[in-house]
Amino acid sequence: MKIIKVLVIEDSQTHLSLIRGMLSKTKDAAFAVEAYQQLSAGLNRLDEGGIDVVLLDLTLPDSEGVESFRRVAAQAPDLPIVVLTGVDDEEVAVSALHSGAQDYLIKGQIDGNLLARSLRYAIERKSAELEVERARDELEIRVEQRTAELHQMQEAWRLQQEELAHATRLNTLGEMASGIAHELNQPLMAITGFADVCLQFLKSDESDRTQLTEILTDIAGEALGSAQTPPSDDVTN
Repeated sequence: MKIIKVLVIEDSQTHLSLIRGMLSKTKDAAFAVEAYQQLSAGLNRLDEGGIDVVLLDLTLPDSEGVESFRRVAAQAPDLPIVVLTGVDDEEVAVSALHSGAQDYLIKGQIDGNLLARSLRYAIERKSAELEVERARDELEIRVEQRTAELHQMQEAWRLQQEELAHATRLNTLGEMASGIAHELNQPLMAITGFADVCLQFLKSDESDRTQLTEILTDIAGEALGSAQTPPSDDVTN
């Protein structure tokens, strides 16, 4: 049987004796009790570790009320705490519950079974709370990781889209340049042919001024037609 180590912080020797006696008679669990009469001494003991549950009186020589609970909870946030209170301080005990205490017991209204059950349940509830907190923390980490992965995927997709758009623009520009070159080649070839004919006429003794004029007119017409021909495609960057 596992021994449950209980740290009792209670300034009344009478209540300490009652607590020890009640816990020593329980059959379903074994308890080892360590007791301190001042909160400061109990906090120092918590630093050493090895405690399973704290049974805390809310009225102590060096601390009083919910503040006592808050100081113990701050010192050992993973330990379950059951508070002890008098009949007149039950409202304070309820405030301690709202602050995170696992349970509260009213002095003079408890027996061994109730005390043992309260301590065991406090340990179980605190363990469940810690498990939920760990699961929540793990879930938050997974959500953060998944969110970061999605951001990376979105950024990669955006870059791919930009690269695709850039490649599309380059391809369109290439097609446009090819079309322009084709449109220019035909009049240039005609101009070159007409120019060769003119040269042949000038070298011969049978130069015909009228024919030369017609050829030069054709050359000018080809040049003007090429300059006025619009591009076949339009590209916007």
